[in-house]
Amino acid sequence: PHIPEWGMSHTEIMVNLPTGRATRKADVDLTLIEINCRQHNTDFAPVTEACVGYNKLDVCLEAYLGDCAEDGNGGVHRQYDDTDMTWDMVPRRPRLFARGAIVHLQCNVEGVVKKVDLGCIPDLDSVVKVEVYNDFKKGCYVTRTKTMAEDAGWIHLVADDQVKMEKDYEKIMEQMDNIWEIEEGENID
Repeated sequence: PHIPEWGMSHTEIMVNLPTGRATRKADVDLTLIEINCRQHNTDFAPVTEACVGYNKLDVCLEAYLGDCAEDGNGGVHRQYDDTDMTWDMVPRRPRLFARGAIVHLQCNVEGVVKKVDLGCIPDLDSVVKVEVYNDFKKGCYVTRTKTMAEDAGWIHLVADDQVKMEKDYEKIMEQMDNIWEIEEGENID
């Protein structure tokens, strides 16, 4: 299997320049629209923190807000103590402490769920967290997953060894078709 080397991310910033050419940084108006350092439907930050020691959201907030306190206009900005990351602590080049991946659970059946069985998945060495969404639990009517936005849950993998993580990933893929048991007569094949 191919496990991507670089994670997905998305940052959207609106840049408003004053009329004419900006001559100083203070002349440029920046508006943060969105920071997305997660894959669909899961928090990516814990995996990146385990793998490189920090996450994109904290780094971006530090870049914009620094170690400010109240701004005098009712707004509160981040303030750090000695244990939190500051901008000066962000390395120019990331160091990889561990390997990480997020596996999205794919529901391959349709009908009323009789049983959800993750089997050996939660006990795999590189599995650190698993979530099956409430809409895919016992008693719910489920449909087959067609897109990432329709996934049935997720699994966070973190390992000190790429080979170990890939073996666990393979076991998860083997188990995926057997996670949901549908009530008799409900399966649509």
